[in-house]
Amino acid sequence: MSVEIIAEGRVPYKEPDAFGGTPQERSEAISRCLSYTGVFELLAHRDTVIHHIEVCSYPNWIVNAQMRFAKREGDLLVLSTKPMTFQGVKRSAELMWGARRPRLNPTDSPTDYSSTSISASAGPNRLAASIA
Repeated sequence: MSVEIIAEGRVPYKEPDAFGGTPQERSEAISRCLSYTGVFELLAHRDTVIHHIEVCSYPNWIVNAQMRFAKREGDLLVLSTKPMTFQGVKRSAELMWGARRPRLNPTDSPTDYSSTSISASAGPNRLAASIA
């Protein structure tokens, strides 16, 4: 399992160096994204998914478990979190997963044909995100 949540509108580094950038550029870039990977465990009897995190851009989650609550809404799988602190504010994230049709024509836009899409609902205490 791998998760990448990246805010829209991040400013590119002035120099084309993936590990470069000024301290300010690096700080801005990392403050607008979260990524982690590891294995997941499904507790179907509790409608819960546990992400066992092995690698993470936020070091406090490494070798940690994050619980997500799962429910179905029509054709969507909705994963939500308990309230947690994001940028100094207690918020809950809600990710909606839905299958899309396969990309059949190589000239079609990749954003029209991804295997999974994610969006997070926004509200006063919710983290807003959108990923395709």
